[in-house]
Amino acid sequence: MRLRYFRRIFSTFFFVVFVFVTADAFELLPATVKKTIVYTQIVPSLLGAISGFLIPAVSLIILISVTLLGGRLYCSFLCPLGYMQDGVIWLKGRITKKLRWKFRKPSNRLWYGILILTAALFVLGQAAGVMLLDPYSISGRFIHLFVQPLVFIVNNSISAVLNSYHNFSLTPVKLSYPSLLIYIIPAITLFFVIILSWGAGRRYCNLICPVGAILSIAGKISWYRIRIDETKCNGCGICERSCKAGCINSKEKQVDTGRCVMC
Repeated sequence: MRLRYFRRIFSTFFFVVFVFVTADAFELLPATVKKTIVYTQIVPSLLGAISGFLIPAVSLIILISVTLLGGRLYCSFLCPLGYMQDGVIWLKGRITKKLRWKFRKPSNRLWYGILILTAALFVLGQAAGVMLLDPYSISGRFIHLFVQPLVFIVNNSISAVLNSYHNFSLTPVKLSYPSLLIYIIPAITLFFVIILSWGAGRRYCNLICPVGAILSIAGKISWYRIRIDETKCNGCGICERSCKAGCINSKEKQVDTGRCVMC
């Protein structure tokens, strides 16, 4: 129970920092701080390591090592899209007053097929295919395109009020409006993730996400894994109904640790 609260507090803190870093249009944070946040993510660390940079390579090794030790902790603590999905799930619980999930058989052919496809696109020089499904990229695009303009609007509103009192300490920012086409893919992608989260919990993480597919391989052999003690289990099914990843099979008394997001 304490671990769950710690996870919620830590993931909330990290998400707030992530939003601040991504929406920081005024360059308030040093570049080193921004790079530190970026390299807590799998895909940027992987791309940096492939390019031969030391820090992202070390970061990638740490992330994979943590997964081998404790399962998909990245998905639980550091993934911004995972946090957004949890927010949708939380909202659903408050609206419907009922959250009941069920075990779902893994769709490994589709899941790992998407991973192989995105890897092939990257090898062929089409990194856009990776960025389209990468959880960090999805979250970053949404914040940059939809949240950052709100920061500008608030800034300009406060600036206008201060100017009326002959206080010019806050400089207004000129808003630019790019083509609507730029907003279409991020909006559709996020809408799809929201609908999927509302109806099936953390389904995106275990059906489409290429990062989740990579981490699932390490998660299956992780040192710390959630297990069901068959000597104490009475088959009530509460754990299965509470699992938003749909990875607990209470009838067989098994947990698919490759799909467990360590919530």
